Amino acid sequence: MKRARYDPGGLRHCFTLVGLSAQPDGCGGLVETETVKGTLWGQLKPRRAVQERLADQDVAEVRHTVIVRFRSDISSKDRLQLNNRAFEILTLHDPDERNAYLVCETREIGR
Repeated sequence: MKRARYDPGGLRHCFTLVGLSAQPDGCGGLVETETVKGTLWGQLKPRRAVQERLADQDVAEVRHTVIVRFRSDISSKDRLQLNNRAFEILTLHDPDERNAYLVCETREIGR
């Protein structure tokens, strides 16, 4: 397999990794809680922005690719935060299966 090459100098954004979990709310329902799992440096690459009209509302979706150093505790249930921006991880993969980098396809929340 060909080795994926990324410039470590491009990992210039400091992201906060936030884990999401569902906790009982005491009334038979669940409440989503956030837990900070740590910080990591990554590269943010804008991919596409689409504006659609759904149910008589304009809905914008902005997608980014985030490249970070490999961590085994990142999952698609987590979020990445950068300052006041939040990114939902849609997919993630190890491009060359050498546990060096993770490529995360994300959707920006709130834009």
